[in-house]
Amino acid sequence: MPTHPTSCPLRQVRFALLSSAFLSLAALLPTASQAAAPPAATVVPTMTAEQETDLSKGKVVIVEGLPPAQPENMRAMGVLDIDASADAVWRALYDWKGREADSANAKLVTPHDESSESGVRAVSVTWDIEVLGNKLQYTNRYTHWEPQSYLEFVLDDRKTNDLAFNWGSYRVVSTGPTTSRFFYTSETDTGRKLPGWVKEWLTKTGLKKMLKEIRTRATGYGA
Repeated sequence: MPTHPTSCPLRQVRFALLSSAFLSLAALLPTASQAAAPPAATVVPTMTAEQETDLSKGKVVIVEGLPPAQPENMRAMGVLDIDASADAVWRALYDWKGREADSANAKLVTPHDESSESGVRAVSVTWDIEVLGNKLQYTNRYTHWEPQSYLEFVLDDRKTNDLAFNWGSYRVVSTGPTTSRFFYTSETDTGRKLPGWVKEWLTKTGLKKMLKEIRTRATGYGA
């Protein structure tokens, strides 16, 4: 059967045009790391005028009344301005052994199973802590969307955990070449019946201590 000498080149041209269009469309689509980032990663909380005043004085601001994932839990957010760059704050957050040394409650902090791909960094960290005479061991899985300067953690369900529920987030906002604002949100359920004052200690007091420890370490790195 006779063939037209121009049919093959025409098919090649059409294929090339379709391929070009596909590549152009793909370039507009979000990458895997961007698609995986939760909506909260792009929303920076707004502070009230009173809270801004406290932050300017170097105080830790605790924001309460946030809707928890589970009704019986207590969720709170701590905010602190730090005289250190965002990179220095993240360096302090990833200094697990430094955080172990700084904390009065952490007896052993063990990072493992770390990975990094396409701007998403992940690591599991096992915490052995003692709070008010109670010893606990749990493992968090941390996922850090580096382009958004935002991290969330949840219990690593591949491990045995003494907590029933644990969720949190770190957000570091650069406010200048050598200044940052650090947001730390936390929600925990120990799975045990605890008095209200103990829950408050675990949530609010723990937030304040951790924020201050990170500030001390981040500002200690120098310029």
